[in-house]
Amino acid sequence: MTSTRIRNAAIALEGGRAQEAVLILEDILRDNSKDGDALVCLGMAYLQMGDPAKAVDVLRKAEKVDEDNCVLPLVMGRALKAIGEFDDSVVYLRRAIRLDPDQHEAWSDLCKVLYVKADYSHAAEALRQAIARFPDNITLHSLYAMCLYRMGDYDGAAEVWESVHRLQPDSIVAISNHAYALLLQGKVDEAMPLIERARSVNPDHYRTLILLGEAEFQRGRRREAAAYFRRVLELEPTKVEALGRLAILSQLEGNDRECKKYLQKAKRSIGSDPEGWQKLFDVYQKLGWHKELMECLICGARDDSGAAGVWIALAREYEREGQSQLALDAWMVSFRLRGYVKIHCPHCGHNSRGLYLENVRFDPREEQICPWCRKQIPMPEGLALY
Repeated sequence: MTSTRIRNAAIALEGGRAQEAVLILEDILRDNSKDGDALVCLGMAYLQMGDPAKAVDVLRKAEKVDEDNCVLPLVMGRALKAIGEFDDSVVYLRRAIRLDPDQHEAWSDLCKVLYVKADYSHAAEALRQAIARFPDNITLHSLYAMCLYRMGDYDGAAEVWESVHRLQPDSIVAISNHAYALLLQGKVDEAMPLIERARSVNPDHYRTLILLGEAEFQRGRRREAAAYFRRVLELEPTKVEALGRLAILSQLEGNDRECKKYLQKAKRSIGSDPEGWQKLFDVYQKLGWHKELMECLICGARDDSGAAGVWIALAREYEREGQSQLALDAWMVSFRLRGYVKIHCPHCGHNSRGLYLENVRFDPREEQICPWCRKQIPMPEGLALY
């Protein structure tokens, strides 16, 4: 009889009728307050109703009476994620995966929590494992590309966005992210077929216009670039990508007042976003505003310290200043955050990624051998910038 009522509650949950499920389950628990299945199901109902704190309380009780319930870790992990208890959420979601590694929801939730924690290297590691199990899962691929972007690994992100694009050939999001990752590396020619594809899919989308503007900007066609970026702002007035480029273009035209106006708008749009440095540092660099550039990166290293990308950008700037020790320190932080060392071979053009272990000595000043062409790579010049 009880099992039938629990099944009815589960059917109600599947139909989105959480309140109905709660009434059934509370009635069951009045008769037997230690029914583990009913408690887990009730936790699921509270979670569906948008009350994750109440779900956690119920699931704690379920844990005491039914430790072997294989559904509990997933539901608990999700509930803890919803109330911001990320460390505990990771523990439960990893347990859910150990119990059933074919639960794509557990993998997805785990990777999202690790991403929110800014633990990008562990998120990327989990995503690689998850993608091996679920190669057609677009959410996992997209999150992996976002992790690589935050780690400053732009060519790696481009490769993953290419996979997303293959899975969603007509998605403007997939096309534009793939193209933009190439443009971040200055690969305009490689990006152009994708940009044309974006134009054929949705010519007036702000993403398409940003791509067209950036391509023209990198080609030195200022007037055309400015026209595209202004169209972007007509659709999305707070787009920092457009505001930043228009600031640079205004300076090139000798209009410092317009330049500062666009920059002020860009900074207002970013607000207190700790990831804002990633949208502004290139603007300051192209404007030649070294003081503002270093302030931007130092604030990024403070507020967005888990992102390897900011440490790589800092290392590059310190090298330009001739501050080799500060550059080395920043590189070492980036290795630790990434979990690997990325080296670019100037002879054959390949990038290699070697596992970085803190307890194993690695000196980025020692010459390396390219695994592809077997030629010597001078270091630290060979450290890949993206």
